[in-house]
Amino acid sequence: MPFLDDIDSIKSKLHLAGMSKKSLIGLLIVFGIVIFIVFQLAWSLIQAPGVEESGAEELQIEQAEEQAEEPTTVFVHVTGCVKNPGLYELAEGARVKEAIDAAGGFGDTAATDSINLARVLTDGEQIVVADKAAQTNAQPSGDAATSASSTSSAAPGKISINTATKEELMELDGVGEVTAEKIIAYREENGGFQKIEDLMNVSGIGEKRFDAVKDSIVL
Repeated sequence: MPFLDDIDSIKSKLHLAGMSKKSLIGLLIVFGIVIFIVFQLAWSLIQAPGVEESGAEELQIEQAEEQAEEPTTVFVHVTGCVKNPGLYELAEGARVKEAIDAAGGFGDTAATDSINLARVLTDGEQIVVADKAAQTNAQPSGDAATSASSTSSAAPGKISINTATKEELMELDGVGEVTAEKIIAYREENGGFQKIEDLMNVSGIGEKRFDAVKDSIVL
C-alpha cells in the first residue's frame, strides 16, 4: 500500500527502522498535535496587542464619558456684609446671587445695590459686599458736601474717582480700559474711596502710577 510504503520511507530517512509502524504513526500524530498547539499559542500572542489596544481605547472612552458627566465647579470667596463669610464651591455658570445665598444671604446693613447679583462667577474670585454705613461715611454731607463742591469747582479739569465714568477715568495718565474698570469695581464693592490714596488699593496701581495721577483727581 502506498501509505505503508511512505511509512517505510520515513523510517528509513529518520533512521527509525527498529520502530514499528504503529509507534511511528503515533509519534507523527503527537508531533502534529504539538505543532497545532504551538501555532495556536503563536496566533494568540500576535492577536493579544490588538486586544489590549482595543481594551485601552474602551477604557479611555469610558473615562472621558465619566468626566463629561461630572459637573464642573468654581470656588469663590464671599466676604463683607454677609451672614456667613467664607469659601464656597458652586456649579460653573452660577451667578453672584447664588454665592450670596450660599453665604447665608445679605447682612442686616448690607448695601444690596452695591453689587451686581446677575454677574456670572469666575473661579477664584472674591465677592465683597459693602456695608451701608461705609457708603454713608464715604459720601460728604452738609458743609462737607459744599466744601467738596467748592474744591471741585476751584480745581477744574480734575476727575472724581468716586463718580467718574470709565471713559473719564481713562483720561488719567497711564489708566487704560482694564484699570478704569478695576477702579469702578473697587468703589462699588467698598462703598467708594475714603481718600485719594485709597486708589493704590486697586490692583495694578502702585505708588509710581498714583504719583502720576494724584494731582489730577479728587474724591
